[in-house]
Amino acid sequence: MYDPQSNPEGYINLSVAENKLIFEPLRPRLETLDRIPEDYAHYGDFTGRAAFKEALGNFLERHVFRRPVNPAGICMGAGAGPVMEFLAMALMDPGEGIIIPTPYYPGFDIDHVWRPQCKVIPAHMSSAEKFDLDLSILEKTRKEAEDGGTRVKAIMLCSPSNPLGRTWPKEKLRQVLAWAHSYKIHAIVTEVYAVSCFGTEHNSSADILDDPEARPYTHLLWSFSKDFGLSGFRMAMIYTENPELQAAFGNMVYFFGASAYLMHAITGILKDREFVDNFVLKVKRTLKDAYTYTADVLNEFGFKFLPADSGFFVLVDMREFLEENSWEGERKLWLSLLQGAKVNFTPGAACHCVEPGWMRVCFASLTPEALRLGLLRAHKHLSQAKK
Repeated sequence: MYDPQSNPEGYINLSVAENKLIFEPLRPRLETLDRIPEDYAHYGDFTGRAAFKEALGNFLERHVFRRPVNPAGICMGAGAGPVMEFLAMALMDPGEGIIIPTPYYPGFDIDHVWRPQCKVIPAHMSSAEKFDLDLSILEKTRKEAEDGGTRVKAIMLCSPSNPLGRTWPKEKLRQVLAWAHSYKIHAIVTEVYAVSCFGTEHNSSADILDDPEARPYTHLLWSFSKDFGLSGFRMAMIYTENPELQAAFGNMVYFFGASAYLMHAITGILKDREFVDNFVLKVKRTLKDAYTYTADVLNEFGFKFLPADSGFFVLVDMREFLEENSWEGERKLWLSLLQGAKVNFTPGAACHCVEPGWMRVCFASLTPEALRLGLLRAHKHLSQAKK
């Protein structure tokens, strides 16, 4: 891998959606952790220790959901992948379907298919409309799946969106959730980039929980991996006010429980409101600067891309560089950049894009210098290939 001193010709990975730009503000807090109380060394509530749930609930009320949070609805697990997998197993039987608007994070296929054996049903949004959520496409996708013999039990929304880096308007979210609830379809909304909004305010779907009809069918996800840059801690949660789902989680979390020690460590940080509020502002400023720099470099090298206001990524339009307008053409382009320029992008096929030629660029997992070098390599390689 690339290192400016030891391996300047190494591979540059632009495909990891991780924020490594915000660790320094957290470092002093993590290096001066309180000693762990004895009861945290023993069995406790696997869904989350009481003090931790209270502190996390207060944080969610202020910075994510912006509505009252019942600590009983917080279900902690060891990472977003395992808690999504739990939801798939709890809400669907093997062979039943979950609709996910495209393009979407490639890991959703793993979470829902590998062990739960559910059927992921992509709802292909139009690139001409910048992949905006379209209710008519969702309905068409649902009807075609049902007519084809697949029972649709859930829809998943990523809000803000990965890989689009976009916050969905609140009214659009309400329309989609109301559509799902009209069919008694469970709505799973992952809001793991809620704090990482740098060009707009986060629009949470949590206010739909005020509707008693929708409450049993709405489940929200959030984790420390993205907004706190602590992906190695493996700490994520489902927030649901469905008591049956809470009970199911309480039984199944035995297999993927979060660390009691880490809950204790994070509790101390979350209880310091002044620190957390300042940290949230730091996250937003840092990401805004990183995105602005990335957009400037993309423009400098002539890459077209969709503007972003959230997250760690932009979707770049590389259709003009395809030798042939096909998925094989995209695979060849991606492989050419990987082998010829030593730069790795996330290809659009992995995100189930509606058409070939789109690539995701992640900008918060490496230094600005490495990012620029990676895009410069790609630019030079593609320019030479055109000759």
